[in-house]
Amino acid sequence: MFEEAFLRVGQRLGALQVWVIIALGLAVVTPLGLAGLAAYAWYHPAALCRQQSSSLFFGAGLPDGGTVTPEDWARFVDTAIAARFPDGFTLLDGEGAWRSGTTGDTIREPAHVLVLVHPNSRDVDARLDAIAADYKTQFRQESVLRLDQCASARF
Repeated sequence: MFEEAFLRVGQRLGALQVWVIIALGLAVVTPLGLAGLAAYAWYHPAALCRQQSSSLFFGAGLPDGGTVTPEDWARFVDTAIAARFPDGFTLLDGEGAWRSGTTGDTIREPAHVLVLVHPNSRDVDARLDAIAADYKTQFRQESVLRLDQCASARF
């Protein structure tokens, strides 16, 4: 009788020990998982969005002092942008300013802005990167600014 009671207590303690181990494991793993998710969201905030609004900012000033002509820009739009996003996009004209890394001077130049609302996907990300790379190569630019934001869009 005493042995049966002892075994029952031992079985209950064994189950209790399992639950304590599980609870302690969750107490350790859950904050680490949440910290990892928070770090990922901090460094890649748009990665958790279903839809995004992406903007590419193209400086139109050329290194030799000229500017990208309207004809060159129209050709670039047709071959590099519209070919990759035939469903639609928005283009804006503006003026940009940036500080030269070599001279420290603030340089003002005409600019073009591509705005695209799209589902968050690696395919779209790659196409936007390709557009920026094409522009830098074709017009000898140091950089193209890219801005990604979470979006909620409907028509």
